[in-house]
Amino acid sequence: MLKGMSAMTGRFDTWLLPEGLCATVYSVDVAILAMDAEGIDSEVICPGCGQRSSRRHERSVRHLKDFPAHGRFVQVRLSMQRFRCVAAHCPTTTFSERVPDCLAYRHGRRTGRFQDLIAYLGRAMGTRPA
Repeated sequence: MLKGMSAMTGRFDTWLLPEGLCATVYSVDVAILAMDAEGIDSEVICPGCGQRSSRRHERSVRHLKDFPAHGRFVQVRLSMQRFRCVAAHCPTTTFSERVPDCLAYRHGRRTGRFQDLIAYLGRAMGTRPA
């Protein structure tokens, strides 16, 4: 661990993240407050055919920016799983577990509330750079 950085493990996610996600570790640096989280679903529903699948394919990490806190940048690192569809007739071979819409929009790089603020500032400025 780097000097000046602290980390804590445990279940503190009950009020920090939406249902279906579990916070694993957070770290506080001079400039960044980062939180690692992962999906806790062992089975997900295929968007192509609607069947449940528990065949894990791989894992990927999404980095989401959030509002600054106490002069530090806030970053949420989501470790999301990809699954294989078990149905032979399904055109979807692999798919990822869904991030709750209240946390981030699809393919988004910011949390939903941070993206909403940026959109509001853009409209308030008359679509000039906010």
